[in-house]
Amino acid sequence: MFPTVPFSVLAGVLLGLVFAWGARHQFRDGRQPWGRELWAVGSYQAILRWPVLIYFFLAHREWTFMAVWPAARLSPWLLLLLLPLDAAALLGGYLGGWWLVRRRPEIVLQAAIAVTAGVLLGFVVATWRRLLHEGAVAEVARGVAPTIVETRLIWVLAVVTGGALVGALEVFRTLRTESRRKGRADLPVNRRKPAAP
Repeated sequence: MFPTVPFSVLAGVLLGLVFAWGARHQFRDGRQPWGRELWAVGSYQAILRWPVLIYFFLAHREWTFMAVWPAARLSPWLLLLLLPLDAAALLGGYLGGWWLVRRRPEIVLQAAIAVTAGVLLGFVVATWRRLLHEGAVAEVARGVAPTIVETRLIWVLAVVTGGALVGALEVFRTLRTESRRKGRADLPVNRRKPAAP
């Protein structure tokens, strides 16, 4: 996970779509997305994504903006715009996924997940030099900036990525379990199938 601003926004949309896919059984049955499931997604944003964004913005500001602007031009007040933008990406992906499940065949949501993942991968491929180097804007432009391995930023990224993945898997598992449980509860008793082991 590279918590640069563009990557974080794209990853937020992708995660939101994946979370909606986890809750698809209950969405298909007409349930609204405003419940404990939305709280699970919002909690993931508040507990994991926001602290990571705040840390990288304060400690690695130029890298967070991919060395496009110097740190002196990036006001700390900019964080007040980044936090809602980051939340809107995750929640927008989740609610967009809900809308797709309700109104379109399930394959459309799967296609949206695949397309978003492809855009994210394309972004990483196109900007890998900026992602792998940390330094001042002028250093990155001249190609003399140290790599994230040399600055030890790679270890912070490893911890952040591990924590984000574990948290995302737990939210997905919770959404999937609740979705299946509620989907089964809505069926008449004679149509219920035993839960898969």
